Amino acid sequence: MIINSMIKRVNVYRNYELNVELNMNIRQFFLGMEESESMPITA
Repeated sequence: MIINSMIKRVNVYRNYELNVELNMNIRQFFLGMEESESMPITA
């Protein structure tokens, strides 16, 4: 479900070349990584 909301489109070409279009921009991606690094993981 999470991956489904992150990926907008995937194109597959000859020789298995992939083009993946995301539903976010690069700033959103890096801001999300910074937030996850500061969040403690509990079990």
